[in-house]
Amino acid sequence: PPPPPPKPKPKPIPTAILVPLLLALLSPLALAWRRALSAEFGGGPNRCAMTYMRPAYFPVPVNASHGCPDATTYALWLYRERAASTLTASGAMASVGNGGGTGCGSAIWRAGRSIPGIFVPGNAGSYRQVRSLASETARRVDARRAASGDAPGDAPEEGTDAREEHVGVDWFTLDFNEELSAFHGAVASRQTKFAAFAIEHVLAAYPPGTPVIIAGHSMGGVVARAALLELAATTRPSVDATVVFIAAPHDKSPAATQPAIARFYERTNRAWVDANNADVTSRVAMVSVGGGDADRQVRPARAKPPTAWTHRSARRKNPFNVTHAVAGSIPGATGVSADHRCVVWCQQIVIPIAETLLDVASDPRQQNDAGGRVALARARLGPSPEDQKNQTPEEPKTTRLDAAAALALDRSPSLVPIMLALAIDALVVPQTTRRGGFGVEGATVRGATSLFAAPVFVRSRVVLVFVLGGFIGGAIPDGGGTHGVR
Repeated sequence: PPPPPPKPKPKPIPTAILVPLLLALLSPLALAWRRALSAEFGGGPNRCAMTYMRPAYFPVPVNASHGCPDATTYALWLYRERAASTLTASGAMASVGNGGGTGCGSAIWRAGRSIPGIFVPGNAGSYRQVRSLASETARRVDARRAASGDAPGDAPEEGTDAREEHVGVDWFTLDFNEELSAFHGAVASRQTKFAAFAIEHVLAAYPPGTPVIIAGHSMGGVVARAALLELAATTRPSVDATVVFIAAPHDKSPAATQPAIARFYERTNRAWVDANNADVTSRVAMVSVGGGDADRQVRPARAKPPTAWTHRSARRKNPFNVTHAVAGSIPGATGVSADHRCVVWCQQIVIPIAETLLDVASDPRQQNDAGGRVALARARLGPSPEDQKNQTPEEPKTTRLDAAAALALDRSPSLVPIMLALAIDALVVPQTTRRGGFGVEGATVRGATSLFAAPVFVRSRVVLVFVLGGFIGGAIPDGGGTHGVR
């Protein structure tokens, strides 16, 4: 018998129908994002004052002979403020533990004790972002010592009361080559291993039992937690650490486009609340600082510590040692809201954090008293919003467009990178070279529109999955127990 006739191919949707349909679907989202990216959204114009510094960065040797993972990929630097022009890397390393102020290698250097601080940059972040926090801690420990009558170059007197000792911070900073850790789980895992090595390598330059301060910006805060858990898997005893999370997305990545990063979050958060790791987490003081409504990448709800950290559960007898502050509620920063990049240099935020860390560094109760360190942080940064429910001023009225913009930021954070990728895929990659390409040629507006619209429409199911995932995932409230992507 003759073969059956081939089925007729369905006719493609005409461009005249397809383009208006896409515009109708995407226009509300475009309006919401336009509002979210405007200067008026999130508290209006930027009220942050600039911080100023005279930075110097000295390489810290790390290589395979030290057991360093990815020694050729990442790097470790030591920061010094107003360092002498003749100061070498070896001279800078020789000064750690002996000051933490300004003018290393010069006559203005004030001798004293210092403890290590490690800065962990976030997604596409630079190691140089440590400069604002490091410069403020250096200048302010000098001011404290000057107020106590310590002259530059003087060593602390023997028998000095430990409560009056002003301890500085030697800032080290990790160089991740500005990798995109928020998108790729393998990158976040690789950074975690290097961060764990860096913590151990830095602490080896100090006396045993020295506490450490870690400041993690954005994804750097998540990597810092994972690194402390990574250290627990080694033979090294638990570390007394104070971790400052600066606009860190604690519970899930706001830009997850791969399952691997979701699995990284799930592993880290599950291990963090596991009672078997209580010997590690009980010695960590967690200080969380959010940028406020102006932060369009890590929204206030995502920068807030999960309820599993702030409430008792069957898995843990005691809650974690944690406090949370939002930029506008920090004393001296009333009305300030900082975007995701600005939060690391905003003077009204950085100075209270620097003062907090100097209080913590100088506190003689640091060992085994994470709760005491959190109390010091709370005294400087103000009580968390949960502690002042009855004192919280009434929030300003917002328009429907503001509400839509906040909803778009909160519920569909992955949509923009996905749409951008689709646009590049449609407009940049030559369609005529693909198998089954659309074959649209020409530089006319209609040709370009067809070239863009067709792949977007074909891949609309992918976009739909991510949009719904953002809305559904963001709508589920935090609960006790295991956290991560649900």
